[in-house]
Amino acid sequence: MTESLIVQLSTLMASEFQPTVEGISENFIPMVEWVKAFPDSLRSADICIDGIDFVKLGMKNPLSGKWYDLLLPKNERIWLKGGPPRAGIDITAASPISMLSYELPWNDVDAIASGEGSRIRRITRLMGVDPDGVEMVEPGNDKPDFTLYCLGRDTTQNQVYLGSDGLHYSDAAFYAAQTGEIRVVGQYIGGRALYGVDVMNFAGVEMVKPRGMMRLVKAVVEGKALCFDYLPGNSTMDMGIYWLVLSRKWLNRDTFGEYMQKMYYLGKQMGQVADSEQDIYDVLARAHGTYPFFDFESTPMNEVGIARWKAGKLIKQADREFGWKYRVPSGIRFSTLEEDLTSRKISLKGFTSSPHHSASITNHWSIFLNECRYRTQRFYQENHDAVSRFFLKSDLEESILDQFDNTED
Repeated sequence: MTESLIVQLSTLMASEFQPTVEGISENFIPMVEWVKAFPDSLRSADICIDGIDFVKLGMKNPLSGKWYDLLLPKNERIWLKGGPPRAGIDITAASPISMLSYELPWNDVDAIASGEGSRIRRITRLMGVDPDGVEMVEPGNDKPDFTLYCLGRDTTQNQVYLGSDGLHYSDAAFYAAQTGEIRVVGQYIGGRALYGVDVMNFAGVEMVKPRGMMRLVKAVVEGKALCFDYLPGNSTMDMGIYWLVLSRKWLNRDTFGEYMQKMYYLGKQMGQVADSEQDIYDVLARAHGTYPFFDFESTPMNEVGIARWKAGKLIKQADREFGWKYRVPSGIRFSTLEEDLTSRKISLKGFTSSPHHSASITNHWSIFLNECRYRTQRFYQENHDAVSRFFLKSDLEESILDQFDNTED
């Protein structure tokens, strides 16, 4: 109930600032036709669990040959978002095999829903959805407004959702699946305004903010996308804390060393790595020196913690919108050269992984972690005023959620 009220208030507050947008065309493939069209990749069956009727949908990894199943409620207003629908659009668009194989199995299951809270929680638990992985449909709607849903995603490849009725997707999502090229979506939309946006507009030039850079880098490093366009002018904004967020997210994976090499490789192309930074740990040391409150050993928040965090986000939204309404200067000055506005394609083309370097990166982590512990302890020994403590706490909690969140948002 608390989260629902926060979202309603956030949506009401944001309505004054929501831009006029053109409608996004919705493509739809009914479940029966979809499964019939791709028999080698999809399978389905009806099943009843605890009195709830589901479609049990299976997707096949093209490399391993293994099947992965998920549950879609037949008579409920609940749809899946994130990983499973991305795998579905990859199948539909005949995406590069590597992209589909990296989506299966999915890391977790997230949903978008409309209805009574306790019933949604009960059904989504049966589906394997995390408690913090349920996004509520805009108040007053029985199903997602497709345009608002798409504009509220982080990247174009997530403009897709999946229900027992079938697959819903945008042209941009199909293009991303077909080509592997993704881009950040950046509209200030009610229901999603609580989380801000990942782009900024300077004199008609759209620049990607650090969190948006993280979204793009993460997708390419993990093989779920192949490339993205990038303006060199973006290098004036440092990816900052998100170097640390991604490192923590990948820490316990067997691919940690390889992923860190890939992130460093992409960062150099993006102008996010200084000439003096010869290794990924040089970059991480700089980032943690700037954000010493970042704690690599923090644990995920429970449902109460998440609700409190969202309440803090609501206050930050009010602060942001107050500045917009009364034209409070942001303090940011931005200038570009012509070459800053010539887009370049960022990818892993030419990258070669070194098993020896991967092992070295993994083995060095404990040394780096001890250095971070010392910086964090020193930081908390300093005195901070009440306002600084509030916004610091909000930033810290957001970084914790980003560390453990495997969804697209």
